[in-house]
Amino acid sequence: MIRHFIPYLSKAKRGYVSKVPLGEVVNAILYKFKTGVHWSLLLCKSLIRSNKTKLGAIYHHFRKWSKEGSWQRAWMHKLNSHSGLIT
Repeated sequence: MIRHFIPYLSKAKRGYVSKVPLGEVVNAILYKFKTGVHWSLLLCKSLIRSNKTKLGAIYHHFRKWSKEGSWQRAWMHKLNSHSGLIT
């Protein structure tokens, strides 16, 4: 499921490049929404293989994608591609 989100999310064009694969960032964000856990209680070490990732990095990606509309485009594509299954 995560691989369907990646093409619709923006990536850095210049400057800082994330050390964590975007798939793992998306996985952590989806886990947050599935469980309803508060951002400050998100267990980054158990969700992401790299121990270098901090909560702020995950939140930064989510806010960036939300502000520019990438996150909504990814969800809309996912919903439209499975609209026959939604009743």
